[in-house]
Amino acid sequence: NIKPFIPELDELESKLREAEQDLQIKRAEIAFNLTPIATGNNFRPARVDVEKIRVISISDRKKILSLAGLFGIFFGLLIVFMRNVLGAQTT
Repeated sequence: NIKPFIPELDELESKLREAEQDLQIKRAEIAFNLTPIATGNNFRPARVDVEKIRVISISDRKKILSLAGLFGIFFGLLIVFMRNVLGAQTT
């Protein structure tokens, strides 16, 4: 009997029991076994050369500032309108 010599044995056994009963690990293994890399059916790894990827950024400063201004005006008017409507209801 080793229980008197290992004080954390009950806690370790409960963790082991939880791990054995966890279905997520079994489901992950089943899902992996159904993938082409595990079955070998027409699996071709992809190779991407990161240096050849070009990112084109289309940012027009005037458009961004004008849209920000329009959104600011819109939300400002919305807040003023809501304050007037809620203020009219309380009086």
